[in-house]
Amino acid sequence: MSRAALVTAAELSSLSRRTFSAAELTTLAGLITQVEAFVAAYCLDWESEAAGTRHDYDGNGTAWLYLGRYLATCTAVADDGSALDLTNDLLVRGHYIRYKDATFGEGEENIQVTGTWGWAAAANAPEDFKLMVRHICMEALTAYFDKEEQSVSLGGVSQQFILGLITRDSMIRTTWLKYAGPFVY
Repeated sequence: MSRAALVTAAELSSLSRRTFSAAELTTLAGLITQVEAFVAAYCLDWESEAAGTRHDYDGNGTAWLYLGRYLATCTAVADDGSALDLTNDLLVRGHYIRYKDATFGEGEENIQVTGTWGWAAAANAPEDFKLMVRHICMEALTAYFDKEEQSVSLGGVSQQFILGLITRDSMIRTTWLKYAGPFVY
């Protein structure tokens, strides 16, 4: 399994219209890594996994199943051992699956989802998701270089900074909730 990097130092340099020194580029690389790790831990895990990889989920008795990771291609879904028709029974939307006219059975690991997970390269990632991660990085970068800002440390970006950004920035909040679902935030 691997996770594609979504943001590069060159992109942030271009977006910020700033040329970074070698030392700043090292710090910037750490900041990008920490922001991406935070988003993967709290919003959506986009680790790349080969076709045919199966993950088991707990059924919750509702029509919604949040996956907590990105399902690039869905090949099969089973509910309590019964295969479901991907076209007629379900809506598959990358980060969640929804029954059209029924509910998932309640139970532990009773829902099996098989497919290709994540994206192998940033080019395969959804544009709105990449934009959200870039925007968080840009805000953290701005705060890092602002000497009066106390929420970003030399070692990287704090959780409080990102969570505050998510609650006050409507574009980030909307995209975050789209990929995390209402139960995560």
